[in-house]
Amino acid sequence: MRKENLIPRARRKFKVINNSNHNLNISSGLVKRDINPLKPTWGFELTYIRTKNGLLYLCVILDLFSGKIVGLVHG
Repeated sequence: MRKENLIPRARRKFKVINNSNHNLNISSGLVKRDINPLKPTWGFELTYIRTKNGLLYLCVILDLFSGKIVGLVHG
């Protein structure tokens, strides 16, 4: 590493940020599985991708019945 003039970067330690010690209602986080093919049912997934220039946000809109991608939004 010295020959190539490389400097190691330490990774940040993983830090838990949620507090599960509470008496509040907990959502199941599951979508209702009664998808009706007679009416459109869409869902979305929002994520980000780390790039050299910063974060790229990506939102994918899905038709939940067919499983096909309906649209993409990025920025």
